[in-house]
Amino acid sequence: MIMAKAPVRISFGGGGTDVEPYCSEHGGLTLNATINHYIVGSLEFSRERQEYDELTQAVIKHFLDKNPGIPKHNYYNINVYSDIPAGSGLGSSSTYVVMLIKLFMEVFNEKMDDYEIAALAYKIERVDCDMAGGKQDQYATTFGGFNLTEWHEGSPVVIPLKISRDIINELESKLSLFYIGPREGESADIIIAQQKDYNDKLIYYDGVKILATKMKNSLMWGDIDAFTKQLTNSWEMKKNLTDKISNPRIDNIYEGALSHGATGGKLTGAGGGGFMMLVSPLGRKEDVREYMVNQGCYHFPFSFEYKGAQSWKSQ
Repeated sequence: MIMAKAPVRISFGGGGTDVEPYCSEHGGLTLNATINHYIVGSLEFSRERQEYDELTQAVIKHFLDKNPGIPKHNYYNINVYSDIPAGSGLGSSSTYVVMLIKLFMEVFNEKMDDYEIAALAYKIERVDCDMAGGKQDQYATTFGGFNLTEWHEGSPVVIPLKISRDIINELESKLSLFYIGPREGESADIIIAQQKDYNDKLIYYDGVKILATKMKNSLMWGDIDAFTKQLTNSWEMKKNLTDKISNPRIDNIYEGALSHGATGGKLTGAGGGGFMMLVSPLGRKEDVREYMVNQGCYHFPFSFEYKGAQSWKSQ
């Protein structure tokens, strides 16, 4: 049996600037980190034809087309487990594709570096399957850890951030992650809405890009208070890209969290639902958690994960 796992990510800043055409025309910048929640898969050979979803079919087709000498009647029994809900805003669909690629790299004994894996995942999801979205998710789950990534026409540049353990401990002690419920509609709909008349929104795209750099600097310096303000400002600015990013329920939950001790935060991913990330002083963290649970939200404990997608042969 072959197995693989890939971590999901939380996005701190720059979301939207990794989407075409902005990233090619103006250059994008994203800041994100992977966490210890995963999509895990196993693969065994089967004698019976299996039914696969669109993304799985596209991954299998890529590897069979690349290896024409392999009999195409080979069947694969693929089992998948995710410890997060679908449509969460944590990049789960891209994480799933990268996990599948790692599985089939083992099957076909293929060697690819992290850039090649992430680029293939982007092609399969965004080009072959025509699913609207950005580029950061595929690279975040493949590389793992804290990354600042530059997006432009051509290959991106992933810059791993070497943040001290003390700073990361401080950040983890103040961050909380809550699932507030599924988003209204698909993330692709939000991305498409952002792209509409995007030239009229350049001031906001440029703003979230600038804030991504400021957040990176604050993290490296260990200034969590400044980081929190920039995180919150980025969220408020990003909401100007489309009215689908937030809604009255999300705004009310967020304002209530602030009144119960949170100092800032944002939704992860495209918006519209999914996970809300909140920053709170340690002395108020329990107050915030109790408030969020009373609002019907689910608390997801987490820590940061430093390794990206992995695969192995199970004995």
